[in-house]
Amino acid sequence: MEEEKKWFSEIREIYQAEIAHQFIIYNNIYDYVFQPAESTDKGRLFELGEYLFEQIKKLTNFDLILKYSISSGITTLVSTEKGSKVLAKMPPQHKGGQSTIPVFEFFNSLLFQKDSKVAILIEYFDHIIPLSSINSEVNDYQKSALIETIHRWGKTQKIGNEGHLIILLADNLGKIPPILYNTSSQTCLVDIPLPDERERLEILNHYEKTKSIPLEEDVTLEGLAQNSTGFGNRTFIKLIGLTNSRKEKISWKLIKDAKREIIFSESSGVLEFVQPEHGFNDIGGLKEAKNCLREISNNIKDGKINVIPKAILLLGPPGVGKTYISKAFAEESSMNFVVMRNIRSQWVGESERNLDRLLNFIKSIAPICIFVDEIDQAFGNREGYSGDSGVNQRIFGRLLEEMGNDENRGKIIWICASNNAKGLDSAMRTRFDKVIPFPVPIGDECIEILKAQANTLGVKFSKEVDFSQFKDRLSGFTGREIGIILRRAMEVMEPNAKAITLEKLDYAVNDFRVDNKEGRAIEFNRMWDEALEFTNLNSLIPLRFQKNNQN
Repeated sequence: MEEEKKWFSEIREIYQAEIAHQFIIYNNIYDYVFQPAESTDKGRLFELGEYLFEQIKKLTNFDLILKYSISSGITTLVSTEKGSKVLAKMPPQHKGGQSTIPVFEFFNSLLFQKDSKVAILIEYFDHIIPLSSINSEVNDYQKSALIETIHRWGKTQKIGNEGHLIILLADNLGKIPPILYNTSSQTCLVDIPLPDERERLEILNHYEKTKSIPLEEDVTLEGLAQNSTGFGNRTFIKLIGLTNSRKEKISWKLIKDAKREIIFSESSGVLEFVQPEHGFNDIGGLKEAKNCLREISNNIKDGKINVIPKAILLLGPPGVGKTYISKAFAEESSMNFVVMRNIRSQWVGESERNLDRLLNFIKSIAPICIFVDEIDQAFGNREGYSGDSGVNQRIFGRLLEEMGNDENRGKIIWICASNNAKGLDSAMRTRFDKVIPFPVPIGDECIEILKAQANTLGVKFSKEVDFSQFKDRLSGFTGREIGIILRRAMEVMEPNAKAITLEKLDYAVNDFRVDNKEGRAIEFNRMWDEALEFTNLNSLIPLRFQKNNQN
């Protein structure tokens, strides 16, 4: 017997237990459903509508199974003799492109008759009854009538007693009025997630046996399945088809590029996938921050879910390594790393509806580390929202709710950075389990950073370089600026030189200048004072700033 998809098992159990008879299926509804075959290697790919039809037939003996979309109209998938008699008594069926109002009146008649058992499958439901009337073919009065009708279907026990079934397909749940799926509606929500690692391996094995998959030598099917979080079955089919047609092989670069494109597209440009290429050992200085993040990374690897923070805040001046260390953390923890752009400015008039879709997508590509730079500007402060009918405040509240969601612990980690701690809303600050301060480096820390960056770039220093000469001269420069100095020294190296000489390093340090150095120092000190003020663990404060170690 072929294995039933977990999400459809949920529908079957609830329907057969007569708990609910109306379901909204949402999320990954445009992907192929892959059904492995028990006795053959081939298996089968279904469109979701096809798969649902096959499974609905097995639920019970329906007299009528009807499918509807605006463009195609009503399609009769199954009609027994009893079902045909019922149809004959009903108004004429409607073709595609016609108004939805008579269609739902027709369905309403079917669902309140006792002569036959009916299953109705409605596609593109979020386009039929969108939350907004913009681009909708129904006016507000008609929309209200449709909403009331569908709400009544879900909570009318008489429809369930007759064994009728209604399935509504929606890509974006956020576009559907909440009254149609809240508790009072008695309608059951069913989430179709993206394929997990096991399912991805199943379809890859299927294609390897039937068409063969061209892989580079360092790529295996198991590795591909493990590192393709976010890929749907359609993505694999497209990827395999393109590489075969171009006579190319699937490489890790190709997978990385495909993942970046998928994440950018599915998030409507809000998320940017970044592939980290360094770990903690590639970072100089920042001892306390590295120790803290390394401990969290080890807990992730050991499966100690209860002690893994849901959100981490990095505070300090710009250029001190907040972004760089976040990427290293994701690499060490084997998590996807995405950068979240300004969510408030991304969607005009669609923010709230798209936010739910975005958060669902984030869950589907977990384990994931979400990095938000300058969070004080990206999310801001509740008091700063005005003139938007409360939209931004609701978005802010929804993000706070998600950041504090205990179900996400160990799966989704928010890492946020700011150089303006006081610009953060107090409710936002309380969401962070760890608040880590990042100082401007001094002395030996600067030399550690210089050496670490040189190692990452694959460049050496000549034996004559006495680093003690540069400890004071580099103090006060950020890690980013030390990187600029290092590259300047590399830039002026002799053409055939194998190492940076004392002369070239000396030249690069002297050549670098900071605009308004005194003013910058004052500003950096303010940022650091704020970072210290809001740090929530004494052990995270660098030794040189701890009061009991100061002279």
